[in-house]
Amino acid sequence: MPPEIGLLTKLTKLELWENQLTALPPEISQLPQLTSLNIYKNQLTPLPPEISQLTQLTNLYILWNQLTALPPQIGLLTQLTGLDIRGNQLTTLLPEIGLLTQLTSLLLGDNRLTTLPPEIGLLTQLTSLFLEDNRLTTLPPEIGLLTQLTFLDLRGNKLIALPKEIGQLTQLTSLYLDNNPLESPPPEIVKQGTKAILAYLQETPLSEHKQWLSKLILVGQGGVGKTSLLRVLRGEQFNPQESTTHGLETNQLKIAHPSETNITMQLNTWDFGGQQIYHATHQFFLTNRSLFLLAWHARMGFEAGKLYYWLDTITALAPDSPVLLVATHIDERDADIPFAELRHHYPQIIGQCEISNKTGQGFEAFQQTIAQAAANLPLMGEVWPSTWLKAANVLRDSTENYITPQALQDILITQEIDSNQQPILTQWLHDLGDMLYFPDSNELEDIVILKPQWVS
Repeated sequence: MPPEIGLLTKLTKLELWENQLTALPPEISQLPQLTSLNIYKNQLTPLPPEISQLTQLTNLYILWNQLTALPPQIGLLTQLTGLDIRGNQLTTLLPEIGLLTQLTSLLLGDNRLTTLPPEIGLLTQLTSLFLEDNRLTTLPPEIGLLTQLTFLDLRGNKLIALPKEIGQLTQLTSLYLDNNPLESPPPEIVKQGTKAILAYLQETPLSEHKQWLSKLILVGQGGVGKTSLLRVLRGEQFNPQESTTHGLETNQLKIAHPSETNITMQLNTWDFGGQQIYHATHQFFLTNRSLFLLAWHARMGFEAGKLYYWLDTITALAPDSPVLLVATHIDERDADIPFAELRHHYPQIIGQCEISNKTGQGFEAFQQTIAQAAANLPLMGEVWPSTWLKAANVLRDSTENYITPQALQDILITQEIDSNQQPILTQWLHDLGDMLYFPDSNELEDIVILKPQWVS
């Protein structure tokens, strides 16, 4: 651009989009009446510091250029209400961004940001914040100060958890979180939408109760030693005369967390009778998001263990659950199994273990494998709001075998669980085995089973 641009002292709007500009002349600072500057889709690498003298500027559009940083002088543009810097190569955002206190719209998508400065919390007039397709791993708690926000786009980042302070954004109506490896809030809450996410985050500061709890389901043909396996895992004496399991037996297995110090995980164990007559009941019990142990008798062979049948059943009823294959009785014969082929057809298989209930062979490695798999389960270590815990304990302590959905709703309302949170909590309790509830089934939608053993 020619330096003579600076002679247009009455200019209020300048649009230079879709050219090949690599720089702006310093003389641009001599346009004191400029309120809107659009440099969209050029090749700018720096912004001149002199841009700070455009003190009447209210809108600055510098999206889709080659900027790697903003000059600190941008903080002097205190009249800015709209700033669009999408599609550049910014890796950091300077603290001076916090001086732009009149901003109502800030667009930072399609950059390389890994963090945001805490000064972002000073932009209290913001109603829209676009942060999509960056490399953010965390958000500063100061984001909770942006109480006027109605739109927040966080898609395509690397966020594992949202700060609980986002729960303070009570004006937020649109929150986009797709394509993040989020663990908190959990997927069920994210699927419920913005209101449910805010409700969850508003509850968590009251409690911060992490629950190291999940569900382990043991399946396989009858007589392969499933019950003995669980007894040995719990440190109990092996009983060669162990009676056959009929129906369903529930218990608990406590195991040390593989990486969290002084944390003991609790797995609600479900041990099924392997006889054919019980197979029809599995559709009630094989819930998703559990850890499955599929046991087979090494001496009898994997074909006699009907591994394909069990893996097909688990895939149909609990497709998101990891499966660990367990060969028992290896004191009688080595395990021989086409593991690579099985894993190719059933990618949810996470490994195989070989054990002897009788001699204890392989149990140390078996326990370590279970601990690692359990630690990675979706609900393990999840934060539960205090009201959720109270409601869960009320249902766990009930003496009823079953109740109606209306009775369940009444209990949850009494425990101050609002309508947005109720489906999530009931799904968690279903997945953990505390109750069985199938609201999407025409045949079962009118019953909530509080004692799963009662069904079998």
